[in-house]
Amino acid sequence: MPIVSKRPGIDPALATGPFVTTSNDIFGLMISSSATAMLLRWIRPREENQFGVPLALAIECTHYIFTSRSAVDRFADCIAKGRLKQIDADAQRIAAEVRSALGELERARGRYRGGIWDEATTQAYFALYRAAHAALLFKGYHDTNLYGLGIGLRQLYPDDITAEDIDRLRDAKAVKDAVYASGRSTRQESTQLLSWALPFVRRVLTLLALPEFDPAAVETALPEAREHPRPGRRGFGEEPSPQ
Repeated sequence: MPIVSKRPGIDPALATGPFVTTSNDIFGLMISSSATAMLLRWIRPREENQFGVPLALAIECTHYIFTSRSAVDRFADCIAKGRLKQIDADAQRIAAEVRSALGELERARGRYRGGIWDEATTQAYFALYRAAHAALLFKGYHDTNLYGLGIGLRQLYPDDITAEDIDRLRDAKAVKDAVYASGRSTRQESTQLLSWALPFVRRVLTLLALPEFDPAAVETALPEAREHPRPGRRGFGEEPSPQ
């Protein structure tokens, strides 16, 4: 680089500055990342080592502190950006949302039994969403999008609603959107979403402990589906019109 820059009369010291700085940043990041990865691989299998346990514990505690702080920051950010809004907890509205979740769940079970996979898939998603929304309303918050809903639930129910539950909710929405776009779904998709929705709705009812709803009434076993589903019009499970 100095030789190349010297020929047109450019100061080599000035020309090489940006390249040196960039190279230092890249190599420094690679070295620190590699050293951290090697250290973690050495620590975790050696918990019996006299330094392994306290050092591993320190790393876990640091990770917990930073992830907890990050979760609080995301929650506050959602409120600041209007993705979550604090409201008065309305018992009637919460009960209505729970009834909607149970209705969607029952319809999903019925469509699944009939082999109408697209409707079973979409209604299983809405059962998931409405149950999650009811849990958020119960804590006095309202979401304006699915991201805010997920962040709110993880902050307000850290021990009862897991990151896996939120991932499933997002995956279910992606499947629902694909079904809306294509008008088709598969038995595998219906089975997956319904197997997520059934225990989740029951768990939310247990968390809310509303006197008019019995969590034990929500069956978590998948219903038996028809081996040969009836044909549907436009893929949405309607009976074809008679000719």
